[in-house]
Amino acid sequence: MKKLTLIGILLILLIALTGCSNNGENNEAGVTELINSHETGVDEQKENEIPMACSQPDALVFSSLEDFLLAHQALQLGGDITAFVDQWYGEVSGSTLESVTEGSKFASLKTLFLPVGIPDDYKIGVIWVNEEMLEIDFFHVDDMVSEESMRRANIQQRHFSLTILNRDNDEATLFSNMMKESGAFEENLVDGRYLFRSPNSFHWVADGARFIFRVPLRQLNERDVSVVATEIDGISLDAPHEMIAFVETMTVNLQDENEVMTLIRELRQGNQGGR
Repeated sequence: MKKLTLIGILLILLIALTGCSNNGENNEAGVTELINSHETGVDEQKENEIPMACSQPDALVFSSLEDFLLAHQALQLGGDITAFVDQWYGEVSGSTLESVTEGSKFASLKTLFLPVGIPDDYKIGVIWVNEEMLEIDFFHVDDMVSEESMRRANIQQRHFSLTILNRDNDEATLFSNMMKESGAFEENLVDGRYLFRSPNSFHWVADGARFIFRVPLRQLNERDVSVVATEIDGISLDAPHEMIAFVETMTVNLQDENEVMTLIRELRQGNQGGR
């Protein structure tokens, strides 16, 4: 699916990185096999894509984690990523996919941070990448049944999102700026690390980057009516100390082909299993 009008998405977020390493012949063959196997069914997926109306400078848009990973691996092999990218916008460098890919510095990404505390009934719906940020949005499976339902979910903020920005910066400066923006003090931090900004966002600094994690403000009730969310998966949205259970992330080394290939295969197995 092609990903939506990101009206509620704030362009804030990166992913830490720089430089990409060359790969061994055995790993390269394995990656190539995975990339080639992706071609089957691409056209069918395009039928359900959601067009994006807003444009951002030098931005790539992916509709799944698998597409993101395969595109990144394809670049390392000097391949084409057209089959994996849903949208691209190049107000700065031009409108070709090649110029936008270069402007977004997608190939230089070396680390990916993935939320692992999000409930299982929320799935990745869109990944945004440009030079300044990387953002991953998770939508409830009930909101991914059609273009219109995803648009509504986005506008009504019924989704989780992780944004990473200001990569490769001095952490002390990033932390100081984060605290000054909110007029906060260290005693205001949740678990001594996370700054909670009402009503629904956590901010923190790590790995030379600024992280912003947002929790849904609304959800559908049993009558499919959008209502203010008070709890998700048994966790109260009035309790930041409980909500940090959603914030946990894992790190994926994008320069480790074995790690990336293993994750791709796990994703495919999960899809086959209906998860």
